[in-house]
Amino acid sequence: MLPTNPDQSPSVYPKEFLDTGQRTGTRADPHAEVFDAAVTFAAKTSPITAHDRFSAFFGDKAGSGEFLFRRDDTVEGCYWVRTPRPWAGQLEGALLTPEPQRSLIQLAPGLMHRFSLQVCAGEEVVSGNVKRVIPYTSHSQMYDWFDAQAVRYGYAPLLADVAFTALEFTHGGQRYRIPHALIEGALEVRDPDKLRLRLLHGMGSYRKVGLGMLRLLE
Repeated sequence: MLPTNPDQSPSVYPKEFLDTGQRTGTRADPHAEVFDAAVTFAAKTSPITAHDRFSAFFGDKAGSGEFLFRRDDTVEGCYWVRTPRPWAGQLEGALLTPEPQRSLIQLAPGLMHRFSLQVCAGEEVVSGNVKRVIPYTSHSQMYDWFDAQAVRYGYAPLLADVAFTALEFTHGGQRYRIPHALIEGALEVRDPDKLRLRLLHGMGSYRKVGLGMLRLLE
């Protein structure tokens, strides 16, 4: 189980998560091929508008496997988009559409990666045809949630630090505020196929506003 002490930061996982054996990988090992580009729209472009433009270009919604995206908090109007294949062309409304950069992410079982994940996880409440998410607000809830995804998504958590924040923007004259968590730490690859799917499909709720992209860092 993940530690549930909210004052423990970063969180070190129990010893059984650390007995990983071989941690090196080669180009012949299982991997994920992804293409990332930083697309720049006008400064006040909302995540909803960015999603609609990405969706129109790639032909599906975020999290479908065709694309994921996230807002770049350092450059206003900039959104990073990840796809499973190369693409070319100008997105509607984009000021700058650079050529996607290809990355091979090694996914050999036992390999360790640092990671970063902006994610909204919580209790799903359905009322009629409307589903909404009540986000988790405690460290223990987020640790438990991240732990619970491990087998399903093909990783073992090694180290994690949780911080809470909110995505705030205006769209159509309405203010939006979406609380979520930033989880950073280290994980071990356990099932390459399952983890590869998460890199392309994302995790948690509100992927249509740019949350849920799991980034494995060098």
